[in-house]
Amino acid sequence: MTDALATLDVVRQTRRAMAAVVDALPDAARTTIPDGFNNHVLWNAGHVVATEQALTYGLSGMPPNPPDGFMADFRKRSSPRDWDRAWTWAEVRDLLLSAPDRTEADLRAGRFETFREYRTTPGVVLASAEDAVRFNLYHEGLHLGSILALRKLVGGRSVGQ
Repeated sequence: MTDALATLDVVRQTRRAMAAVVDALPDAARTTIPDGFNNHVLWNAGHVVATEQALTYGLSGMPPNPPDGFMADFRKRSSPRDWDRAWTWAEVRDLLLSAPDRTEADLRAGRFETFREYRTTPGVVLASAEDAVRFNLYHEGLHLGSILALRKLVGGRSVGQ
């Protein structure tokens, strides 16, 4: 478990970096879907939360923590074009930054008692919640990269400019 807890520290750092990039964007840039894309910056930030929750809580048979509708709106292969409501950056940002603390508390408390083995899209087999936490960091890096690329397409400035 120590390895998973250390990984959550890196997840927190990654999410703070992600939040800083998204914070620097105008509201309209966060929700602009460029031609040829299915999603926008806000979706990518919410998707990392939904995926972490699905991999750790969902595969452990536990209910995820985000509000109703969040998991469906930000799941794999979803798109904001299909949303019934508009999620705000404040809502997504709060979950983005707070979810790792809840996951850590539940890991420390031994709440992830069962786990349904799962093969990820890249072929990594997850056999425990700890495996899910470790794999999730890779997934979050991919979506941070997507956010950085989308930022260029929607006219956002680099952080610090």
